[in-house]
Amino acid sequence: MIKYRRPNRIFLELFIPVAILCMLVISIGYFVYYRQTITILQEKQEQETLQKFRQQDSGLDKINDEIDKIFNILLNNLIFTNVDNVDLFSQLNRLSGLKEGERITRLKHILAQMDGILEGYSQLVSIDIYTSDQNIISCSEAGTFYDFSGMGDYPLYRNGTYQNVMGKENDWYLFGANPLGDISISSRDKYNQDTNVITWAHKLFDVKGGSQIGMICLSIQEDYISDSYRYIFDSKEADFYLADIQSGEIISSLKSQEIGQECPYITEIGESVYGNLSAESEGERINVLYYRLSSADWLAVSVYPYSGYQKDTVLFRRIFSIILAVTLVSLFVILLLAVRKIMRPVEKLMEAMAQVQEGNLEYKVAGNWKNEVGLLVSSYNSMAQSVKNLIIQKERVQQEKTQQEILALRAQINPHFMLNTLNTIKCMAVMARAENVENSIVIFGKYIEALFRVQKAFHTIREEIDFLKNYIKIYNMRFGEVVKLELDVEDELWEIQIPRIVLQPVVENSLQHAFDYSDSKNVIRIAVTQRGEQIELLLQDNGRGMSLERLMELRIMVSNHREESTGEHVGIANVARRLYLYYGEQQDMQIISNEMGTTVCIRISRKCLRDTAGK
Repeated sequence: MIKYRRPNRIFLELFIPVAILCMLVISIGYFVYYRQTITILQEKQEQETLQKFRQQDSGLDKINDEIDKIFNILLNNLIFTNVDNVDLFSQLNRLSGLKEGERITRLKHILAQMDGILEGYSQLVSIDIYTSDQNIISCSEAGTFYDFSGMGDYPLYRNGTYQNVMGKENDWYLFGANPLGDISISSRDKYNQDTNVITWAHKLFDVKGGSQIGMICLSIQEDYISDSYRYIFDSKEADFYLADIQSGEIISSLKSQEIGQECPYITEIGESVYGNLSAESEGERINVLYYRLSSADWLAVSVYPYSGYQKDTVLFRRIFSIILAVTLVSLFVILLLAVRKIMRPVEKLMEAMAQVQEGNLEYKVAGNWKNEVGLLVSSYNSMAQSVKNLIIQKERVQQEKTQQEILALRAQINPHFMLNTLNTIKCMAVMARAENVENSIVIFGKYIEALFRVQKAFHTIREEIDFLKNYIKIYNMRFGEVVKLELDVEDELWEIQIPRIVLQPVVENSLQHAFDYSDSKNVIRIAVTQRGEQIELLLQDNGRGMSLERLMELRIMVSNHREESTGEHVGIANVARRLYLYYGEQQDMQIISNEMGTTVCIRISRKCLRDTAGK
């Protein structure tokens, strides 16, 4: 008989969202199909636009050929028309040097040739000649004009167009987005505001004489160019314009208000002849197609909104949107319920972990979940209690250990018995009138009293120095005046509190190992100063120093904060250990020794020290 097995709860809780996820995958399939349809429509439109670009490029080539033809006709007319046995072409840049009558005669013939060209070619609106001797001859539908006062104030000279044309090889220089009045001085009043033109400029060069004569500008209305592609790009959704690659300005457009504006995509277009990029305009996504014209240094740009691709898929989008909306709402609701059910205990567990991280080990996760998460919660509660017990135990052990180490480093004898005994001996010395014995006992009594003041862990630097003075006096009473104590303590540091008896073991080490008592020039110097944020206690002797091997051993012992129970330098090691127990990493002890003596430098962070003077 097959025994029924209860399904895994988490498996069931995850299975339902996965089933719903499958529905979402189906919806995504529909969405991919829809996007593929849009992509096909987009690619088709791009191919059609490329053909239109090439068609426009070909049309502009024909206009270039026509302008070149007009230029050659005018040039030949000027070359082969003689006045007083001199051709008009060679006189263009010499008119200002002629007499008034001769200049007017030649001007009439030159303007007549220019006017004849304008009448023969209706697409032309002006012909302008800028000569190298700063003269201007202009002919347009508005009339004729000439100026021999210089062309420094005219736009084409000010903006560098004249200089650019004169610097080119024997080739055309095309530019646009200019009112006719800025190009042709004969049309300023009539056309300056309304007529935008595109200009073909060419350098005039005297082949026979080898000199530059000037520049000729042939201008046509921008409408003549835009009309040539208006019927090609007849889509209501699309926009089309021509932009100068060098200046970035729009020089011709289906929308006349765009002429003269900067093409917003000129910096994003690469070096390829043809391409496209996605952009956004007025909150709508657009597809920007561009084509580099071979007939001019221009860029043909077509801007097509993505909404145009979608106009044939309106019904499909509506149905798809309804299906997608229902699917997403259903998925959201089911997943929300499922995830909330799964995540409720997990969130409580995370909250408990945050409480523990903040130090609250009393926090427990309440709940009774009959699944794997419930088992995890139960294990966490047990672990938190175990961690709490371990921390309490560790703190208790560490506290006891620290207290024992501090107490063990002090002398562990009964101070009362010692002091009572000394008082008895002192009384006997007074009765016997032995003043030197009495003084010695008084000094030693003060030393012993300070040494066994167990209830005080700290005292002031003043008290520590007084303790050292008594210690040195006792030592000198024993061996004669063999050691001199020099003090240098800053006034504001006398009342700073430090651990008791941290200087005496260092002094004792010098007395025992540093000095040769056959010499009475033995000096121990103690300096207490503040250096930045630290208090520095400096102890120096002028003894014999210690060996390098022993110095390195002592330095290792001090840096490791290790207590030494035996040896020559027990006191220094114990002082280092005590300082570490009190101040941790906020203190430092350095030892330097050579044949000139030994220096022990103790530095303690100022913020760790208490000032009994209230500073």
